[in-house]
Amino acid sequence: MNVKLKFNTMKNLSLKIIVSAIMFFLISGISFAQDPTGDSEFKNQERNMLKEQDALKEQTQAQEQNQVQEQNKVQEQNMVKEQAQTGEQNKVQEQSQIQEQNRTQEQNKVQEQNMVKEQTEAGEQNKVQEQSQVQEQNQVQEQNQVQEQNRARFRESLTEEQKEILENEEMSRNEKRKAFRESLTEQQKNMIKEQQQVRVRQRNEFRNSTCEEQQQEMKQVREGTQTRTSRQGRGK
Repeated sequence: MNVKLKFNTMKNLSLKIIVSAIMFFLISGISFAQDPTGDSEFKNQERNMLKEQDALKEQTQAQEQNQVQEQNKVQEQNMVKEQAQTGEQNKVQEQSQIQEQNRTQEQNKVQEQNMVKEQTEAGEQNKVQEQSQVQEQNQVQEQNQVQEQNRARFRESLTEEQKEILENEEMSRNEKRKAFRESLTEQQKNMIKEQQQVRVRQRNEFRNSTCEEQQQEMKQVREGTQTRTSRQGRGK
């Protein structure tokens, strides 16, 4: 804005000098026409006027050059500022990208760790279930063996009369049952009682073991759910 004002001022000054010179030439021409002896004085005035015009031109050119230099200097300063701002922006963007990459790597690392822990927990749960199944199978086999041994011992204790009652096809089932009970000895009654007690005990043991396993599995599932929930909360 100041440069433009200076340029307009110099332009107006130049116009004034040019107009003054034209007026001077007109007045001098008139005077010369009236006074032929004033040739020498007119030439001196003309030389002085030309010197002043040359000096004015030089000043105008120098000012124009200074203005151009100032404009170039301002443009260079603006370019340097823009480059500096661009460099800062690029630096901030690079830092943001690095932070985002680090954040993503941390999240992936946490997810991998959680997956490994979940797989380990699942493997442990499967191992516990397999062990429980093996124990149940062993218990069932032991129970079957005990029952088979009791049946064999009871069959060996049967008398011929009792065998005939069981093999009699003319008697109904209720009649066989009644007659067989009446034929039982005290030893056989105790054996039957023992077998019933063994069955009840085995049934209760199986039920209790099943309840404990179910409770343990429910506890593991509950703990696993709580663990995953807390991990998700930390992940957020």
